[in-house]
Amino acid sequence: MEFHELMREAAQGAVTVVEGVKPDSLGDPTPCDDWNVGALIEHLVTWAGHGSELAARKEPFDGTPYQADVAEQLERTAAAWGETGALEGTSYMAMAEMPSLVVAKLYLTELVVHGWDLARATGQEPVVSEELAAATLEAVTMTAEQGRAYGILGPEVTVPASASTLDRALAMSGRDPYPS
Repeated sequence: MEFHELMREAAQGAVTVVEGVKPDSLGDPTPCDDWNVGALIEHLVTWAGHGSELAARKEPFDGTPYQADVAEQLERTAAAWGETGALEGTSYMAMAEMPSLVVAKLYLTELVVHGWDLARATGQEPVVSEELAAATLEAVTMTAEQGRAYGILGPEVTVPASASTLDRALAMSGRDPYPS
């Protein structure tokens, strides 16, 4: 599967979860300690949506909160990563310039992991293909050490050897896919 197809699947998965959120759960906690359900949806639209779309187009993003329809924004985001040259050269994550493919993988991870966070917080089950889970695990593994150094990721969670690829990616990101 091409990268932009993985991005489209991740975006569609996040949209499905967001559409399943009941309005009365917006204040509920999520696995992200600092964000409730409503704030995490805003983060998805702002960073994994608008910020990612700008990154695909090689434009910096200052993190200003962005309001948009989640489905429309994430569709534009996925389409932007399929444009010619989106994965080439350098791009931006926030105001930091990095190789475009690294930025794209970080945003893919944002969609999958935060989609899972929202699903967990709202009693849903996200749908993630094995190929998307493998791409997420690869991206999280590539950036985990730096993410932990910056406090973006929590400590790796130990999971059984039989854990699914998605569960291994979540554990690498500091999430516990098997909470007690």
